[in-house]
Amino acid sequence: MAIPTLIVLLALPSLFNAQGDKNVTAIAVPGPVRLIVEGILLGVAVVGAWIVWRPWAAIAVSVVAAATIVTGSARYRWLAAGAPPVEGGTNT
Repeated sequence: MAIPTLIVLLALPSLFNAQGDKNVTAIAVPGPVRLIVEGILLGVAVVGAWIVWRPWAAIAVSVVAAATIVTGSARYRWLAAGAPPVEGGTNT
């Protein structure tokens, strides 16, 4: 079970990218689709940690997931807006 799960967890975020989000775009998708992919990955990580690990470890995963959302909020807003091009700089 671990090997297919690892493949899916690595393949989803590396294959589906919003145009201008990463240096390499394998399959270009709209920003909101990329946002959904990332939300699913974070959700699976948190729920899986609470199901499988001890509470202290699940709390740590939840804190890291929350920190990811807080620190990436500007990028998430950009993705939610459809990932429009940014003039004079990078998109991330």
